[in-house]
Amino acid sequence: MRKLLVVSIALLLLVPLYPLTVGEETQNRWTIMIYMGGGVDVGISEQVENDLAEIEKGVPGDQVEVIVLADQFEDGDSRLLYHTSEGLVEIPLSSVNQTWDDEVDMSDPQSLRDFVMWSKGNHPAERYMLYLWGHGDGWRGMPVEDGGDLFLTEMEEALNGIKVDVLGFDSCSMGTFELYYQLRKKADIILASPLDIPMQGLPYDIILDRIGEKPDMGTEEVAEMIVEEFVVWSFENTGIDTGLMAVDTDRLPVDEFVDYTEHLSFSLPYYHGRIWDAWNETEPGCNEERDIYEFSINVDSFVDCGRFKNKGIELREAIDGSILFQNTTQRERLAMSVYFPRASPFHYDTLSFVEIGWSSWLAKFSGPRPDISDPPYFDVELDGKDLSFSFQHNLTGGSVELDIWGKDGYIYRETFYESSHEFTTELTPGLYHVDAYLRDHEGLHHHTHEEVLYEEEITMVGTVEPDEVKVHILNTARDIWMNRTLKHGNYSISLLWPSFCEPGDMLEITYVHGKYEETFQRDVPYEGDLTVDFASIETEDQFPWLTVVIFLSGVALVAVYLKRRFMNDGY
Repeated sequence: MRKLLVVSIALLLLVPLYPLTVGEETQNRWTIMIYMGGGVDVGISEQVENDLAEIEKGVPGDQVEVIVLADQFEDGDSRLLYHTSEGLVEIPLSSVNQTWDDEVDMSDPQSLRDFVMWSKGNHPAERYMLYLWGHGDGWRGMPVEDGGDLFLTEMEEALNGIKVDVLGFDSCSMGTFELYYQLRKKADIILASPLDIPMQGLPYDIILDRIGEKPDMGTEEVAEMIVEEFVVWSFENTGIDTGLMAVDTDRLPVDEFVDYTEHLSFSLPYYHGRIWDAWNETEPGCNEERDIYEFSINVDSFVDCGRFKNKGIELREAIDGSILFQNTTQRERLAMSVYFPRASPFHYDTLSFVEIGWSSWLAKFSGPRPDISDPPYFDVELDGKDLSFSFQHNLTGGSVELDIWGKDGYIYRETFYESSHEFTTELTPGLYHVDAYLRDHEGLHHHTHEEVLYEEEITMVGTVEPDEVKVHILNTARDIWMNRTLKHGNYSISLLWPSFCEPGDMLEITYVHGKYEETFQRDVPYEGDLTVDFASIETEDQFPWLTVVIFLSGVALVAVYLKRRFMNDGY
């Protein structure tokens, strides 16, 4: 009887601290769930206590709920904790799952699912944040138990039918393309880093304080705040180079990545060595990962190929567009890491990422180098103002793909299935790149790249009144210039188009005569002449010839008068 009374009193004491039921009228702004897998080793197990102390110190306010499921290295040390004004209050594990006693297997995806479902059901909010805490191993997942990992596929399984506003990883090297792709439908924003994370992890007290001060912050605002607070705090308190970025999962550059991967595979037989050079030039990451952004830049340096350059630009622009916020103490930008080993890839095919072709590309790239010691014959000729293109080859079953592109992108693309062909297209003035690819079902066998500059002239005409007018012409759009000396009368200056100017460029035309100077601005017309009239303008700075002439004439008249007078007077 006494034991029953003690238990009843204890439960009554907990009631004011932890809401057993939450009605719709008490819905919060944010519910923050932290899943702490500290059962791997003693070191990270000790860090659990430090981070729990930070969480307890934080003041999230009365519109933000914080629930933590924490596990450490010893058996029987799993805890479910709820943040209150009195600190962290422990709740029976059986509240989440009746089979849970004092130890939860954090590597079991069902444990993660039960925790999230229970937290959302008992603590409804306008927005939800889930943070996974522990060691990180990139695309392989997170080791959260001694001998037990939580793989990306298991995270996806655990969150089946569940979506949160922010999914964060307080773990090393989890900022990989594979993770973003695998979990893209589980969160609006994913917070992760491709770099090492200091053992201290996030400054939870500061982050909870900031959210408590402004609980109506939106998803992007909270994500940006966490990125900035984490990197600044890490730099000031640990001295470890790190970084964090927030990725918008709706803008993940999947299509651009697929296109780039397909072109890598298509070009590998012919450009194998140069692609290897680009790979070697790309700095390796934590787990045989490399930054696909940096790699694409290096490919552009080693491979003179229009398609690679355009596909690389499209991929990099799409990657930049998917990263909402990033901050790092290590470099200018964080990597969009992807598994990129030198040898045959480790077991990788369980990931959804294989859907976009990266796994098959890796198998090709790390396989034997293709034999191109006896390449097929391929001859291409380019000629004339109206671009004339002809080719012939002896590759059985081959086709020729022709790309013509200028500064505004592709102007012509065609595939020819015959072994020889002549082709002509009209050009407007400009610099063009012409790429011809000889390929078959096995990939690229030959590639030729040519630049074609087609120029016409635009004429600048006008009138010059004085002699020896100096004219300085500056193209402000391209920062190039020319000087001309003009004589009295009509003039004409020919400007090469597009070497010196293109339609729409701004020209600054400075007219200098003696000490007088005047500048005109003119837009380059799309057709016709460009007209500027230079007038002879008298200024105070010009030498006063008329005044001098009048003065000297006066002096002469006075001299004549004096001479006559003195002579008549008999002197």
